Order: sequence, then C-alpha cells, then structure tokens
Amino acid sequence: SKSETTNLFGNAESKISIYRDRLSILQHRVQRNVLFNKPSLEFGAVKRDWCELTQIQGLAGCIGETKFILGMLSEIEDGKLFVEDPSGAVPVDISHALTTTGLFTENCGVVAEGELGQDGIFHVSVLGLPPLETREAFACAPRGPPTCAPLHFLLLKSLQASVEFRTE
Repeated sequence: SKSETTNLFGNAESKISIYRDRLSILQHRVQRNVLFNKPSLEFGAVKRDWCELTQIQGLAGCIGETKFILGMLSEIEDGKLFVEDPSGAVPVDISHALTTTGLFTENCGVVAEGELGQDGIFHVSVLGLPPLETREAFACAPRGPPTCAPLHFLLLKSLQASVEFRTE
C-alpha cells in the first residue's frame, strides 16, 4: 500500500474554511456579549443600550446611518482595506477612526462602527477587536459552532493542566 504524503500547506478550500470557521466563532462570541445582545424584555425605566450588528450586504441603502459591522480586515486590492463577512466585502476608510487597544493585522476579526458613504466606502469612526470571553464561558455557551464542542474544551483543559511549563 502506498503511504500518502501530507501537505503542510492546505489547499485553497482549507484556507477559506479556516477563516469562515474563525469568523463564525467570533460572531457567536460577539452575539453573546451584553453590548451586542438585544434585551428580550424591558420594564419601565430599566432600559439598556445595545449595538446591532449589520451584515455587509445589509449596508446597501443605509447611506449616512451609523452601523456596526463584524468581519475580517483584509486587503483585497493593493493599498485598499476591506472588511469581509460571509455576505460580502466593503472597502473601509480607517484614516479618522479611533481604535481600541490591540493589534490590527490583515485577516484579524474586527468590529467597526461607521457610516456607508455615497462613495460606497464604509467610513469607520471606531475600530475595535471583538470583546473577549473566558474559555469557561465559551465552553458553556448554549450557541456555538458545532466544531467547537464542550468535550473538546474539557480535553484541551486537561491536557494543558498535565503539561509543565519550564522557563530557563
């Protein structure tokens, strides 16, 4: 029998799948966050503000309206930044954006607040990384990608506990 050789570099579909899964995990995590979770019941004076995420394709016809988008920061064309999600991509202008703490690199997940201009460019006023979540909260989340089962989390946690980190 022939032994199959494995390629260290996956094919194009593998790369697409990685980014799609990563964005799905981020989307579920952001939707669980209190800032992006629509209140189900509001009583009297007890109201809280929340931010509604808009898909890229949902920006059409919303010129001049402040919107929040979640996607991957990418450079589809040389010198032009875009935010991509499964529904599409939009060019972004971050030249006047306030940023939160963090390192923004190509293909990182971002939450952007801004307005779509007449020029078709999403003018970002605030650019941030998605809110953090503890591993325990992620493992106990009622919603989440099927590829990230709590069983895998528990296995990973037990493996990490068994490894001793040495510093020299």
